[in-house]
Amino acid sequence: PCSSPPAFEFFSALTQLDISVTRPFWQVGDRVLNSLTACPSSTTLTTLRLVGCSISDIGVEALSAHMPEITSLDLTGTRVSDRGVTAIAKGCRNLLVLRLNSCGSVGDTGFGFVALHLTSLRELDIKSTLVTDSGIKKLHPDRLHVLSVAHCDSITSVGLHHAVQSCGGVLRVLNVAGLVISRSLIRAFAALPLLRWLNVTDCFMQDDSSEGRESDSGKRSAHMLSYEYAAVILQLPALRMDRKHGLKRISSRHAMGTDSGQQDFPCLETLHTDRCTGLSCLLRLIAAVGAPVLRRITLSGPEILGADVLVLAQSCRRLQEVCLRRCDLDASVVSSLRQRGVSVDS
Repeated sequence: PCSSPPAFEFFSALTQLDISVTRPFWQVGDRVLNSLTACPSSTTLTTLRLVGCSISDIGVEALSAHMPEITSLDLTGTRVSDRGVTAIAKGCRNLLVLRLNSCGSVGDTGFGFVALHLTSLRELDIKSTLVTDSGIKKLHPDRLHVLSVAHCDSITSVGLHHAVQSCGGVLRVLNVAGLVISRSLIRAFAALPLLRWLNVTDCFMQDDSSEGRESDSGKRSAHMLSYEYAAVILQLPALRMDRKHGLKRISSRHAMGTDSGQQDFPCLETLHTDRCTGLSCLLRLIAAVGAPVLRRITLSGPEILGADVLVLAQSCRRLQEVCLRRCDLDASVVSSLRQRGVSVDS
């Protein structure tokens, strides 16, 4: 195994370093990180990726003590816990990017120090960590441009609402894959003025009144919600097809249930919705408000209706790419999309 520390001392002016584990026989642990902190480059390094390394809190504490100027740190898949994250937050206060994806021992304690000390942070990835609503509520307003809380099982719609409200003014990328999302939360997403990329893959859509209930109850509510959305939209002229005038649309404030008059999803360009339960509801709402710059969307699952896809394409006139995965759509739907100039990957 390649366990010997590399000769970092020969590199006196490194600014970016990636020693992520890409092969199973590579062993990159605290010993390697300690040798890095002892070399001259420790004072010039600004970007460090340690994805999949066997780094523990000991190595991270050494890093935080010797690399105060680092601005981007990727600890995805490492063994760091709240102890190591606390050290990073206190010692590396110039961080702009921090990725803790799949750090399964990181929870609210470490996250609290991140929120308190890393005041310049612009990108935060806490996917598949133990952070809860209590932790996410510590976020300061108008700071993050990129936020991933995907598959954080202890974060509910309540915590997500707070995160969106705190970061809403500048948030551009949002990953909430695998979480339970509500109707009011979708409204909050729609109101984000700079949001360009949204991932709701594997999400479960439920009614606002169902938050906090058991999963079986939530499933029944989501089933009822799909009919509610359809009924509301069909009562309005948003998706009513007229033979003479084609698709009629209403203003976004009616479609989303708000009165601000502001365009919903004004900057949304990419939407990933794989295996999202209750997806038809979301598609109909987006079609109703007509996301003006939506270009790419990923859809999957047997519940996708060809009519929803076609209406979405007609409403979102800048749509360029549609990825259909495991969708049981008629060939005529795909043909119609391609006739409109939309690239279809099926």
